[in-house]
Amino acid sequence: LIATAFVLVVLSIALRNRPRNDGYNMFQENLGGSNSDESWDCATVSLSLRTDRFGNETSWDIVQKDPHLDWVTLQSGGPYRYGKYTPIYGHTEEIDESICLPVGQYKFILHDKLGDGICCEYGEGKYGLRIIG
Repeated sequence: LIATAFVLVVLSIALRNRPRNDGYNMFQENLGGSNSDESWDCATVSLSLRTDRFGNETSWDIVQKDPHLDWVTLQSGGPYRYGKYTPIYGHTEEIDESICLPVGQYKFILHDKLGDGICCEYGEGKYGLRIIG
């Protein structure tokens, strides 16, 4: 459960070279690369996010340092909708993203614009990251 303005998680991805089997690579598409069926060192990072009632304050970034030591945003999401109602969690939104990232180290940053976090007074917000591959 999150009670801060932002969360920082460091991801390290190390894996063996394996062929892609989905014919699609979100990371390469975002960088303007090809979607050919070549082998690619990557792992799928699964992000699950439930916003609180103020999803319009919630956003996230996955960043990596480039060779010049500048932080580059590889993937981002949000802000999301305000006040979507669900019977179980009240006014929230469920987000599930799958991102293919090559071998490397990354930072996942979860932002809350107002700074009151995504839990608990305004809903049961939460997040989870899982590396597959």
